[in-house]
Amino acid sequence: MFLGAILVLAGVLLLLTRSHILPGDFWDYGLPILLMALGINIVFSRRKKKSNG
Repeated sequence: MFLGAILVLAGVLLLLTRSHILPGDFWDYGLPILLMALGINIVFSRRKKKSNG
């Protein structure tokens, strides 16, 4: 579910930069957002495993 949201967000950012609605390159926005989302996903998935285990 979380990965799907990340992919949707990345697609929206790519579409907006290609449409020249967002200035700059996709990686100016996308890479930091993807890295933060990946880190949040890792943190919360480990908390779930510890609390359920």
